[in-house]
Amino acid sequence: MINSYYQQPRKTRWIKWIILVFLLTIAAFLTYATILYNGIQKEKHAGFSETEKIVLRETDLVEINDIKRYHGEFAYHIVFGQTEDNEHKIVFIPLTNKEQDLITVDQNEIISQQTLENQLKKECDTCKIISIIPGIEENELLWELTYVDASDRYVLEYVSIYDATQYEQFRFKRLYK
Repeated sequence: MINSYYQQPRKTRWIKWIILVFLLTIAAFLTYATILYNGIQKEKHAGFSETEKIVLRETDLVEINDIKRYHGEFAYHIVFGQTEDNEHKIVFIPLTNKEQDLITVDQNEIISQQTLENQLKKECDTCKIISIIPGIEENELLWELTYVDASDRYVLEYVSIYDATQYEQFRFKRLYK
């Protein structure tokens, strides 16, 4: 009887150690995930303050509303802003070739993002829109529409920023669901 009495606490100790190791592992994983997430978010917005200074210095924009990143053949920061006359403009800032000129587009001269979104919803009411951002491919100003179509394919569609004529389209079939 004395033997069984002393073995019970040993089993309890092992269970406590296993639970402690499990909890420490979860805590370490959560800490790592948080650090990784914060690092990714910081990298995502890296260079935005420098881009903002360049745009305010080299263009007639006085207010910046939003900055996005575009990755195509070359990487660009896309700046949405306003001039003193309250004209809305989009400025494309090249990230890889710093000597390349900035490209400025008046938003009154292009198809709006909202118009493209409405047109896509009209053509495909079951499509799930992920993003619509301006971009440049082979010196052509385009809208990049990213969405999941009715056949559950991930679609990247590029249309002209001026008249929405289709430039290029990629449809990716899901291998795993």
